[in-house]
Amino acid sequence: MNEKIRLLLIYEILGRPPEHIVESLTSLIKSIGENSGITIIKNKIHEPHPINETANEKSVNSPNLFSTFAEVEMEVDNLSIVFQIVMNTLPSSIDIISPSEMTLKNFDLNNLLSDLILKLHKYDEVAKTILLEREKFNDELRKRGNKNL
Repeated sequence: MNEKIRLLLIYEILGRPPEHIVESLTSLIKSIGENSGITIIKNKIHEPHPINETANEKSVNSPNLFSTFAEVEMEVDNLSIVFQIVMNTLPSSIDIISPSEMTLKNFDLNNLLSDLILKLHKYDEVAKTILLEREKFNDELRKRGNKNL
């Protein structure tokens, strides 16, 4: 498969202040475009909007949150790069614009799936480590007298 792949990706971000989330998206898009095999065709970062919080949802720790998103159209050299972008930047949405059909060799698919499995195992390891640390933390709190845990 030698044909380039054209993609449209959506990246969403939540945070504050609004200038910071725009800067973060700008930086992300720039860093993606600096990678070999990726060409950013166009991108649009939409104006941040405040998150509407109801009285029940308001949090003292997160007032004045803003949300925005970016639409990024790019061209990449191969499907492996598409997988890398998805796994490393976690877009909210991805749409393959072209080609409309792809042919993939078993060898290439095996490599893509192996990369995916490796990434999933790393996430699983992190999740299990956090659960173990939480369990140790709760045990320590129980030992110190907080029986409500």
